[in-house]
Amino acid sequence: HTGQLTDTQRARIDQLVTDLPAIWHDPATPARERKRIARLLLTDVTACRDRDTITAHMRFPGGQDTTLTVPAPKPIGEQRKTPAQIVATVDELLDEHVSGQIAEILNQRGLTTGTGQPFHRRIVDNIIRTYRLPSRRQRLRDAGMLTPTEMAKLIGINTQTVKAWWRAGIVSGQRYNDKGETLYHPPDPDKPPKRPKTGRPATAR
Repeated sequence: HTGQLTDTQRARIDQLVTDLPAIWHDPATPARERKRIARLLLTDVTACRDRDTITAHMRFPGGQDTTLTVPAPKPIGEQRKTPAQIVATVDELLDEHVSGQIAEILNQRGLTTGTGQPFHRRIVDNIIRTYRLPSRRQRLRDAGMLTPTEMAKLIGINTQTVKAWWRAGIVSGQRYNDKGETLYHPPDPDKPPKRPKTGRPATAR
């Protein structure tokens, strides 16, 4: 009879229905093919979007209809935004670490940027600026640590000697950036730094 499907045609249709999800989700399927499939399967689609969701009302041949609601994609700027937890972690780590060290710690913890990239020093510096986090230098200054000039004036030496004494462990300080620039702990007034002895040690006769 005309209008009736043969067994072969039915088998072909069943195969298409079975294969459709694989065809649709196959990365090699062009967008134009997906549109063509949608036109064959759907009579009409009406989509409405609000702030958080997209709702699609779909009508199929034969009068059937269905409604699908999915989360709305975030704006590209929000997708790339640094997660709040990352910002909070950077803020916490700044108390004890410079930017390069912070990047290493974040990577060791398996964390990534808003775009899924590993961290490096410049990204951490950018987070500090963007979210107006107090810099490590500012934190150390707020804690009362001294610049090389202030330390030199306090002890009565020049700044190069301050740096040399820090390297020798005579005075204590902390680095505040990846260049190695340092702020210094004020010396104890009751225990001023001991000046290193100069000259050759005496030899036994």
